[in-house]
Amino acid sequence: MPYKIIIMLFLMIISHKQVNAQALHWLSQPNGQLGAELNGDVYSAKTSANGRFIAFVSAASNIVAGDNNQISALFVYDSLNNTTRRATKTATGEIPADSFTILDFSKPTSDGQWVAFTALVGPPGGGPSTRPMYLKNLNTGALEVASFDSVAGAFDVSGSVHLADDAGSLTFTTSENLDPLHTDSRHNLYRKDLSTNQYTLLSKSFDNTAGVNKSISSFSVSANNRYIAFASRATNLTADTVVGNNGYLYDNVSGTFQVFTVK
Repeated sequence: MPYKIIIMLFLMIISHKQVNAQALHWLSQPNGQLGAELNGDVYSAKTSANGRFIAFVSAASNIVAGDNNQISALFVYDSLNNTTRRATKTATGEIPADSFTILDFSKPTSDGQWVAFTALVGPPGGGPSTRPMYLKNLNTGALEVASFDSVAGAFDVSGSVHLADDAGSLTFTTSENLDPLHTDSRHNLYRKDLSTNQYTLLSKSFDNTAGVNKSISSFSVSANNRYIAFASRATNLTADTVVGNNGYLYDNVSGTFQVFTVK
């Protein structure tokens, strides 16, 4: 065999061994069988602050055993233990109502014990629907209506809900008059202390005489639960003269608002 051919074969063998030693692997490559595909879509998902737990909504009936109603449900997945639990059921496995639609949900807490959500609930036999806010204890299975006040009774929540990572409070919007300063049907921003069940009106005018003079629809809360950002056409949250729809930042510590979209 010619000398040059021997050298080429030798180099090819060395190169082949180096390629195998440095082979790449897809991070998303499964280590085993994934099982059957879902028989329903996943609509939205939110992760806990530490990234371990993922809450998501799906109408699939083959995610957990016994879920055969074909109604969209809220699930919480534990990425460490590769387990999934259904949040939209009572401790005995029942759904809260015959007609049940998830409107919004919070991130699960970093310990995986708590998640909150709002829903559109239709009473049995028809009638006006309600929009309650629920708090789920995934460890005990208990499901409670969190939008309840000892004076006002059960009330509707506008849509979005935020659960503090320590499960100490809920932030939400509602048109229910839970504070003496909230006297109209505008949607105001509230915080509920889950240890005392007391409600605090956050969207108060800068002179503390009224609630917001334009409704608040959606909002976002910082990871440390201190800051709340939202858009509104309100003109009474700060002493500044503002026109149109603006972005506001509320500080839970100082109790003040700042307009961050205009100077």
